[in-house]
Amino acid sequence: MPTMREVQLLCPAPASDAAPTVEKTAWGTPERVLALGLVLLLLAAIAAAIFYSQIPKPFAGLSSPEIERQRVERLSTMKTILYFRQVILPGIELHDRPGLEGRRSSAYLGLSVTAVLGAIGLLLAAIGGMGIMRRLKE
Repeated sequence: MPTMREVQLLCPAPASDAAPTVEKTAWGTPERVLALGLVLLLLAAIAAAIFYSQIPKPFAGLSSPEIERQRVERLSTMKTILYFRQVILPGIELHDRPGLEGRRSSAYLGLSVTAVLGAIGLLLAAIGGMGIMRRLKE
């Protein structure tokens, strides 16, 4: 077994041509732009899913025709006539509950913003990918 002094006196072996050295490149601008674009795309997809789940469904909370029919069948004759005059005779108009329109427009605005964010992310990812492809061709 060699001593530490003998190990220190050893010279490094000359580089052999048999095994070419692989040059490692650090992350450059194209890789950073690609990564930023992919992160923006991911964030936009998550935000879009959240905003989409916040959109109130049309006519949420309205009863089905079957439930409405059962309710009318339980009414007395006079209350049925009043129901007919107040609800059926003027025409059936479906209205959302108060406050739903504001929530719906806020969710649509959020979806619009995330669409723009996703488009920017897609553009950055494409630019980064083209930069990487150009570097590989060189």
